[in-house]
Amino acid sequence: NYSQKTDKQNLFQKKRKLLSNIEKYRSEISKGTKEKQALQLMIDTYTKTPEFGDASKFQQELDIVSQKVEKLSQELSILNRDLDLVESKMNLNMRHSLLATPSRSLLSMNTSSSSSSTGTDKS
Repeated sequence: NYSQKTDKQNLFQKKRKLLSNIEKYRSEISKGTKEKQALQLMIDTYTKTPEFGDASKFQQELDIVSQKVEKLSQELSILNRDLDLVESKMNLNMRHSLLATPSRSLLSMNTSSSSSSTGTDKS
């Protein structure tokens, strides 16, 4: 019973940490998206008005920021998947405690009929 309690605490801590990280990533993605829009505007302006200078210097920066935002988005997807898993485990734990049955792992529930000993090996 004590291990179930610590498992629940660990899941709550994981969930809290994941939510915090998800918020950080969303904030970084938002900043990156705004930076991309600003850089695109600079490129458009410099392309339309070449006397301002060379637009290609902003293109390299835009490419870097775009890659950064893409990587952050991928990592955010992973965090969201992890959060879904933690919440699923929390729901399973809650169901088990409501039903007051001992929790069984999925592995122990998977009983395959691999015990094929016949017992007729007498020679």
